[in-house]
Amino acid sequence: MNSTPPPQLLLLVLPFLLLLQTWPSLAEEKQILPSCTGYPGIPGSPGNNGLPGRDGRDGNEGREGAKGEKGEIGAQGPPGNDGPTGLPGFQGTPGDAGLRGERGLQGPPGKSGPSGEMGLKGEKGDPGPVGIPGQPGNEIQIAQLETQLESISRMWDKFSKLGRRFTFIYWTAHKHKLLAVTHTKGNFENVLKLCREAEGLMFYPEDEEENSILQSFHRKVGILYVGATDAKTEGTFMDLNNKPLSFTKWKAGEPNNAGGNENCIHTLDNGEWNDTSCNGEFYTVCQF
Repeated sequence: MNSTPPPQLLLLVLPFLLLLQTWPSLAEEKQILPSCTGYPGIPGSPGNNGLPGRDGRDGNEGREGAKGEKGEIGAQGPPGNDGPTGLPGFQGTPGDAGLRGERGLQGPPGKSGPSGEMGLKGEKGDPGPVGIPGQPGNEIQIAQLETQLESISRMWDKFSKLGRRFTFIYWTAHKHKLLAVTHTKGNFENVLKLCREAEGLMFYPEDEEENSILQSFHRKVGILYVGATDAKTEGTFMDLNNKPLSFTKWKAGEPNNAGGNENCIHTLDNGEWNDTSCNGEFYTVCQF
């Protein structure tokens, strides 16, 4: 509780205090009385606190102060929640190839591939050992059996040659001729051998119509050997029956025997012929 007297009370009490201070001097002027010094009295008890004063009025709001200096950066707050997934970015440029890894374990074997084409007939093997002598037989029956075996052998050889024809492609019939393309490329000697082993002959076109058929084969498989050569007499081309050519389709300026070893003939895209080396790897057409 506040013990300070209010200002209004002091204004009322102050004149009385002044009167009390001047009162003794006034009394001395009228009568001078003998006096003696006494002992100070016992202090009185404290007076009661005065009534509380009224609250003062609030003053006007002061002017806004100057902006203070920037404070120090506070401690980093905890990470916020993950935002939504953004759209995928553009594909970057491929990086450099990495180091080659170690070789992995061998995988299981794959499925068997399709059967390959029939191979060429092998050479005749060496004779086997002599068998144990059999029981004596009838000479006539033995001779008959030998004849039958020879006939079967000839039939089997013929069948084997005919079977090789199944490897040829693009069969075409023209008049009394049956034509087909070899299933593989080779030099002149190799493709000639393929024709002969199938009881055929390398095809030579005898007129413009047959040369058109040869050109149609060319469009399907590419360059073809023609069944003719000047290997025996340079500059004089003969068919494979050693007969002079009754029909030719040379390109302008051919044959020219460039390099001195062009003894064979191959086809061009437009149906014309060009003399060439017999070592090139080309297809050919066989005639049966």
